[in-house]
Amino acid sequence: MVRRVVVQCKADAGAVGTRRVTGVGDAMEFHQADGYLLVVRSRLTNPLVSRLDRRRLAGKSWIDWWTRGELEERVRRNRHLLWQYSDVVKELPEAEPSPTQTGT
Repeated sequence: MVRRVVVQCKADAGAVGTRRVTGVGDAMEFHQADGYLLVVRSRLTNPLVSRLDRRRLAGKSWIDWWTRGELEERVRRNRHLLWQYSDVVKELPEAEPSPTQTGT
């Protein structure tokens, strides 16, 4: 099944809430999409999760959201996508942990 999905990315350092994610239905209608994916750097607030979950449970649209960690895990499990979409995705080397991260 092929879906037309609106993807919105938020690189906020803090939690992303309902004030930062508005007009989901309007964006889907404008792009004639039947799905919506929100990808955030940090996390979603509970009110935003509730709002998106209500829309998803209504069953009219495919709705999902991923945090940075979830996106990174999906890429790790599907490394072939890095090559398939090398024109838009660049793999960066894993950062060495700093002494404060390792406890030394």
